[in-house]
Amino acid sequence: MGLLRLFIWGFVSSIIFACSSGTGNAVSNLQINGTVQSGNLNSSQPLSGYTVNLYAITESSTNLITQTTSNNSGKFSLQIPNSLITSQLYLTATNESQLELALVIGSYTESSLVINELTTVASAYAMAQFWQGNIISGPQSSILIASGMNQNLVSIASGQLSNVISSPPNADQSNALRLMNTLANAISECIKHNASCTELFNVAKAVNGTIPKNTLQALQNLALNSAQGVNEIVAISNLSQNIYTPSLLRIPDAWTLALKFNNTGSESCPFGGPGNFVFDQNGYLWITNNVVQGTPNSTNCMIVLKPNGAPADGQNDTVTSPVYGGGILGAGYGVSMNSLNQIWLGNFGWGDLIPSGSISLFSSTGLALSETTGFNNLVYRVQALKSDSNNNLWIASNNNLWI
Repeated sequence: MGLLRLFIWGFVSSIIFACSSGTGNAVSNLQINGTVQSGNLNSSQPLSGYTVNLYAITESSTNLITQTTSNNSGKFSLQIPNSLITSQLYLTATNESQLELALVIGSYTESSLVINELTTVASAYAMAQFWQGNIISGPQSSILIASGMNQNLVSIASGQLSNVISSPPNADQSNALRLMNTLANAISECIKHNASCTELFNVAKAVNGTIPKNTLQALQNLALNSAQGVNEIVAISNLSQNIYTPSLLRIPDAWTLALKFNNTGSESCPFGGPGNFVFDQNGYLWITNNVVQGTPNSTNCMIVLKPNGAPADGQNDTVTSPVYGGGILGAGYGVSMNSLNQIWLGNFGWGDLIPSGSISLFSSTGLALSETTGFNNLVYRVQALKSDSNNNLWIASNNNLWI
């Protein structure tokens, strides 16, 4: 099966309640109830006395909203203003030593949360390029995309691995699930024994060689500087008695975490040799699809994925995947977006019946703007194309002397 591999550097639904004053004015707050723990399900142990910080990320800054401490059962409760319901939220949980855990919430849609080693691994990797110590900051659109990828890794409500990483084409069809469990086991061993933290930190350095100060920073470093400590960290993980299973059976090449996606939105248009892609203004990925899967013959569809790897579903006046029409026939390398957010596609053609080729044009919502045979004047089996600043389209054909 053709697969698209996305690398990764890579909600809280609420009970909203009103507290009425004597004058009848109501102040609405959002309630977050959570647990800080090591492990999940039947193997979990509460982590008491951890300082839990709730942060809100806005376009201009990241602010500490409120703070509390986990009780003897690892439980905590927080309230935040209703005005922050659309903000991107995250939690950190720290004790007085070198232990720091994290959970990326995203938008508020879950009222019960778990912070553990797995959520910390997911937070470190999904937000890898946006961490500055224990602060996440960056463009809001980018944070939204990273938050969506975090949900592909872990369930924020249970602290378990998500359905995406636990199901094909991931699960045991790649090493992503086992790699996450192995890293989580290493952090759990660090929680149990300070000496293991020292060993972990010495092989989880930043790119500049700086040794991390806590477990969250160690994972951030591994996400950005992944070719280190492969033997040592697996050994530390094995000391934990593998509370997260299954874990890696072999030493990995690096601590690179990769998810695979193969849902195109329709079984009639499976991945069949993705040739090239372009991102649109919404961060959606438009992918050329060479052939009908399992055959050498040209396909007549184009695939579009949302920023989280799910097929585009047309919500909020966006495109629905897959895209048909407009003369699509065996698209290859040529794909480009112009300043009008329109998508140009080059039709190369495959199989025994070789067409002369054409180019196709689509609106940002997937509406075909070219005829059923595409535009075919002066082109022959288009290989590459690019729209310039004036929306002129430059086309490289395969078998003629024209551009």
